Amino acid sequence: MIFYVRALPNRILSPNGGTRSEKRNGQDLIDAMYALSDAAYHALRESQEPPYETFNRAVIALTFCIKRGAQRCPRCRGVCQCYRPRTPSNFGGDIATPIRDALVKHDVIAGKTWQHVAEVRLRIRDAEETANEGILVEVSEAEAD
Repeated sequence: MIFYVRALPNRILSPNGGTRSEKRNGQDLIDAMYALSDAAYHALRESQEPPYETFNRAVIALTFCIKRGAQRCPRCRGVCQCYRPRTPSNFGGDIATPIRDALVKHDVIAGKTWQHVAEVRLRIRDAEETANEGILVEVSEAEAD
């Protein structure tokens, strides 16, 4: 299963919580996770017709398509709040969890616990334009151990 989320997470979801001068507010973090989950939920719904394939032990591959050096994007007003990680090591569970939650809401993954996810793969790819930024989500069944 493959679908494209035409959104980037808020930079508060970075492991560093945005810039050093910002404080990581709990409610802002929850709001940003909900916004990413909602974007993934709607992207899947718009890209495929139900019923969706269900995976008992899933492999989730997240490919961030980002415009390097972008300062502004068409989604933000004023200062851009989009998170554009430079390396896969900058991804955290705050980014993977909302996407997993959207997959659970659509019954793509059998349950909400991480025991139903064998692995999460993280990649970064260049986007030509900021309007094309987003997250490519690929879900497949994990191989038997």
